[in-house]
Amino acid sequence: MTTTVQLRCTCGAVQGSVLDASPKTTNRVVCYCSDCQAFNRFLGRDDLMNPQGGSDIVQVAPSRMRLTQGSDKLRSMRFSEDGLFRWYTDCCKTAVSNMLYSTRCPFAGLNSKFFALEGSALDTAIGAPIGGIHGKFAIGGCPAGVDEAAGFGLMLKSMNFLLGNIVMGRHKPSPFWTNDGKPIAEPRILTSSERAPFYK
Repeated sequence: MTTTVQLRCTCGAVQGSVLDASPKTTNRVVCYCSDCQAFNRFLGRDDLMNPQGGSDIVQVAPSRMRLTQGSDKLRSMRFSEDGLFRWYTDCCKTAVSNMLYSTRCPFAGLNSKFFALEGSALDTAIGAPIGGIHGKFAIGGCPAGVDEAAGFGLMLKSMNFLLGNIVMGRHKPSPFWTNDGKPIAEPRILTSSERAPFYK
């Protein structure tokens, strides 16, 4: 069973939806990597991650995502020239998505805090996280049951999800790119000195 799940930033200025959402059409993990932690610190939003520094990330196909309000408030950044393309709202600094800097990127990794649903309601709609990755970067040590890097089972599920999106052409349309292949907001690329304070 699939459903439409609403998206909403903390202040409500940016809204949208994920179409055909279900545990089979999304891939949800908790990422403890240092970059995801640094991104939340860059935003001044430690509340977007759990006490161990984990970000609850829901990968969806870009073609299943719609932005219906406030897209002019989206901003983007990268921690380096080859780093992930990270989106957030300028209004309330809500982490929106991470993705590759490519119009053919087969996923948008949405922070679960960008969903209007939370807790058990979100779990019912899209499934609970299937596990955690990059636990070696977690605050206070690797959490129990979390792989220090990325376990084989999680990687296999992720690859199947991404390959399916590639084969089916679900990278487009994407709310993050214009029709002529440009991001709707050019990314700010941080220098080494600018990004250093966000890594602990």
